[in-house]
Amino acid sequence: TKDTSVTGMYGWAEADAIPGTAFSAISANQETQNSIHVNIIHKFWQRWQAGLEFRRFDVEAFNGTSGDVNIVHGALWFFF
Repeated sequence: TKDTSVTGMYGWAEADAIPGTAFSAISANQETQNSIHVNIIHKFWQRWQAGLEFRRFDVEAFNGTSGDVNIVHGALWFFF
């Protein structure tokens, strides 16, 4: 509808190991990082809107470990 917006973003980063250092070009010794962000915002009255965001991060480290995290945020706005 005209009062609802949906956006999505994809992020990707990769780093090469730096010999003789403990950290890479990204942070926390991460070799690759992928992220997905999806936002939905709905304006339900003239001055009120609500939003929901989903984030997913996948990380692979230089030492061979990997992991992921899923985050959901919600928000409610009132405009004066």
